[in-house]
Amino acid sequence: MNGEVTAALTRSGLPVNAAHARRRLDPNAPLVDNVARVIGAGATARLISTFGGGRVYIARTPGRHDAVARVIGDRAASELSAVFGGERIWFPNDAGHLTRRRISMMRQRGSSVGRIARALHLSERYVYKVLSQLHDASRAPSRTES
Repeated sequence: MNGEVTAALTRSGLPVNAAHARRRLDPNAPLVDNVARVIGAGATARLISTFGGGRVYIARTPGRHDAVARVIGDRAASELSAVFGGERIWFPNDAGHLTRRRISMMRQRGSSVGRIARALHLSERYVYKVLSQLHDASRAPSRTES
């Protein structure tokens, strides 16, 4: 973490030292994952649902009328600006996640692939693909444990 971010953390009055903040961020992770490490998953989810699919400017000193502060609150906006202030962050569109979740829920309730595809206006091929990915993901932890 550079001196500029350390100074921003100090100015914000947050009880976060530079070593702690550096440890929390992962340079190899997607930016939105690092945002979640700074402000939490709930606040990040609110940002995604509000700004998903677009870029949002993170103010260096957010005020009450700042769009981000209105969505996540003053404290979380201050924490976010201490690390990402002055940057534009792209938030992914969450629609794909919701579709996968709906497919999973409908399948658990016993719906056929054809019925799921018709109800969600998807191709059967895509439904099979998502179900396969969900199946693989649910099996992955058990392979690493043994």
